[in-house]
Amino acid sequence: MIDCKKVFENYSQKVYAYLRYHLSNQEDIEDLHSHIFSKIVQSADSYRGDPDAVSSFVYTITKNSLLNYKRKKNIFISMDFLADFFPTNSIFANEENTEDDYFKNEALENLSRALKQLLPQERALIIYCYYEKMTLKQVAIKCGLSYGACKRLHQKALERLRGMMKVS
Repeated sequence: MIDCKKVFENYSQKVYAYLRYHLSNQEDIEDLHSHIFSKIVQSADSYRGDPDAVSSFVYTITKNSLLNYKRKKNIFISMDFLADFFPTNSIFANEENTEDDYFKNEALENLSRALKQLLPQERALIIYCYYEKMTLKQVAIKCGLSYGACKRLHQKALERLRGMMKVS
């Protein structure tokens, strides 16, 4: 069991800042902020984890609530979000050449369309691996899958993405 008052005092500003980074509408930020802490209160009695790992518990609820909110509101993945998939030494690295910028934007738009066509579990896995920088083992635990199933799903998702990217 966790002390909800202490969690609110320690994490309220961090959760608010995280939401503010990802959302622009102040009312939505405040609504989601209160929704997150009401979920924390509801889950507090069932929390059996390490008392020192409360930050992971709060972060997971925050991240999942934000993802659910974006899904419900049909907020699509931003180009900045997708740019994180490409390393800085790739052909998509920031260059001042407008032709390169054009091809970068076109490639990111194609990737965005391809990601939207993936199954929700495949898309989540890709986001966890390449945006959240989680290992397959961490993703497997988070998604409730065996490591082998997670690895197969990862390979299948990448194959589907490659196929969609070649076609577009």
